[in-house]
Amino acid sequence: MAHAQEHMAFRGCAGLTADQTSAIYAQLGGQNNADTQQNITQYFVTVPAADLDVAIQVQAACLHGIDDSQQEWTQERGAIEQEVARDLSNPTYRFIDRLNQDMFADTPYAHDPLGTKESFDATTGEMLKDFHKKWYTPTNVIMVIVGDVNPAATMTKIQRWFGDVASHPLYGPYARRQNLDAEDEMDLRQNKSFTPLGSSMESQGRPINKNAFRRFQKFFVQKCFKMPVRSRQQHRTGGIGLLRAAVLGANDGILSTSSLVLGVAAAHGTHRSILVAGIAGLVSGGMSMAASEYVSVHSQADTEEAELALERTKLKQDNKGERQALTAIYVARGLELSSII
Repeated sequence: MAHAQEHMAFRGCAGLTADQTSAIYAQLGGQNNADTQQNITQYFVTVPAADLDVAIQVQAACLHGIDDSQQEWTQERGAIEQEVARDLSNPTYRFIDRLNQDMFADTPYAHDPLGTKESFDATTGEMLKDFHKKWYTPTNVIMVIVGDVNPAATMTKIQRWFGDVASHPLYGPYARRQNLDAEDEMDLRQNKSFTPLGSSMESQGRPINKNAFRRFQKFFVQKCFKMPVRSRQQHRTGGIGLLRAAVLGANDGILSTSSLVLGVAAAHGTHRSILVAGIAGLVSGGMSMAASEYVSVHSQADTEEAELALERTKLKQDNKGERQALTAIYVARGLELSSII
């Protein structure tokens, strides 16, 4: 339903037709798009900063209302069904979909948010209107504006165009946290077992296992509310040289061994000859690459050690000058002098 409503937003909103919306962004040299995921529908707009008020007005129109008439939905249904068919025929998309099913079983994230032809055939304009009325409310909206804008002036524009949109609280497992009472809020922060406000939820027509959803929610709460203010940084740059050597070695080995095998095969060699040539190529190539990369990596380490020894000598000879040079480097990179000294 959410994916269908996203598509309908581009067929016309309150006081604006689809052609008018397209013409506005074309005249501004901007663009707009959207996508639907398992837990969110996102609308993206890019316009010049000077035309921000126009973009806000257009987005507010869709929150006021979307043209969810049965006639418009009948025309849009074919387009969305083609889009879904295209995505589901993509091997990569199908792989990710199956991966989500296995990794997030019995949670809302296990289900593809696109919908199916059967679900779209069962959808009506009235159902879309009810969906918009229930979910398209300021209570359920997060607006992010990034760019060269004045915050106070921008808030004034938002209040002007969104201020008269009727708002209502949400219910069920998707209720925003501001709708929770004080006791539930404290349970969340103390990582206690939290029961969803609704007794069940539906995702693409199938009930979600309630206990599984609670387990998922508990995992989510642990990750979101028990994160330390500052976590210990873990750097893994020490193995970059080995990773580079492994990738280069694999590429060279594949190419050289394949060329060797193809050469023997082209000479009408027997199956045994081709097998022996392939094994010999793998062994000799592997030993050669291992030796060469060992020398290469250690040569780089020796060079770095020599540079460190040179810097130690310079620090002993002119400690003040070296510190000034290092300070100048970090200042040039944008650090304040007071934060370095």
